[in-house]
Amino acid sequence: MGAKFRYLMVMSLCFIASSCGNQLPPDANHQAATTNASQPAAIEVPTDESLPLEKYHEMGMPACDQIWTGEQMAQAASVLTTLFQFNPKELPRFESDRSGELFARLVAAENLGFLDDQSIPVNDRMPRAMLYMESSNRIFKMYVLAFMQRAGGGAEVVEWTGAILRLFTAVNRLVDEFVPTLDQDDPSYPVRMKGLERLRNATATTIDGALQTLTESHAYHSSDLKTLAVYLEDALPEALLRIPEQRQLAIMNRLQALSNDPAMQYLKMELDSLVKCAHETLSE
Repeated sequence: MGAKFRYLMVMSLCFIASSCGNQLPPDANHQAATTNASQPAAIEVPTDESLPLEKYHEMGMPACDQIWTGEQMAQAASVLTTLFQFNPKELPRFESDRSGELFARLVAAENLGFLDDQSIPVNDRMPRAMLYMESSNRIFKMYVLAFMQRAGGGAEVVEWTGAILRLFTAVNRLVDEFVPTLDQDDPSYPVRMKGLERLRNATATTIDGALQTLTESHAYHSSDLKTLAVYLEDALPEALLRIPEQRQLAIMNRLQALSNDPAMQYLKMELDSLVKCAHETLSE
């Protein structure tokens, strides 16, 4: 695999990371100033206008009762791009009676199994990972934009953030497996190591974005934020050990500050658990 391909892979990851956090509807910052965060305001969830499952399949969506590869994610991204341009409210919705099964497939953890499948050569898994990431990024951006346009709900953004956290975890493992196969005498080796550094920093940026989202009780249901905290706790043990030490410390301090913040009491138990998880991970 060439250095250019690896660079594109890392840039894709960095772009995914930049999509996380600060996912507020247009007037949410003003709304936040008048909301008591310790008692989150009622959140209006847009009406479910997603389509029946068969309609997506008629448009070319892969079958959602099968594990998807990068190719199927790319196909799904193409179908949803066309749909989003016509009406973002028709994106599949989380736990929808009409489209929930399709949404569940889009963010399914089992789709990532190929990244850890050592029966497949690592050089074959890397391009598949690239395609999967590019496609996931395209779809995730649609859901963020739909949320900002009030065409979709916060639950979808939270579920996608969880999917991205899982994706980073799996890709980091894959890169750990791939790096030892590189020739350190190859002139491109330093460039590849800088790409690895960008990946690690993108992982930290994704965590930072998720932590920011936890503070946005004016835009998300508290139940969704509790779910996001669970996804973060699942990701932290592997993610923290792979990011730069300075960013480890910054995340640890941010978690501690959030846990001590009176305005974050609606997540006090979850934040305390995250602090404990981070502390135990970094103490190993």
